[in-house]
Amino acid sequence: MKRHAVSFTARAEAELREAVAFWESQGARGLFASELASTLAELTETPKIAPLFLPRAERGVRRALLRRTKQHVYYRVDDEPRRIVILAIWHARRPDPDL
Repeated sequence: MKRHAVSFTARAEAELREAVAFWESQGARGLFASELASTLAELTETPKIAPLFLPRAERGVRRALLRRTKQHVYYRVDDEPRRIVILAIWHARRPDPDL
């Protein structure tokens, strides 16, 4: 089966840069990027593996947890074209993002 492509919204790209900078400042260079890459690879093969994010389930928003860094990846699956759209990257301790 063909994998889904991954794209990021502008918001998610900015949050990605912030998360990478934070983890690098904590002396954990590459930890977040590695964990995110692993999760995205899994999502491209099985995009609906993460549960629906209930406050936005009607929009098809899903939330995957990065266990080591405690970040959530909020995303939507578009089956045509086969694409995963990353909407936000958000630390699990923060209140849910406004999506």
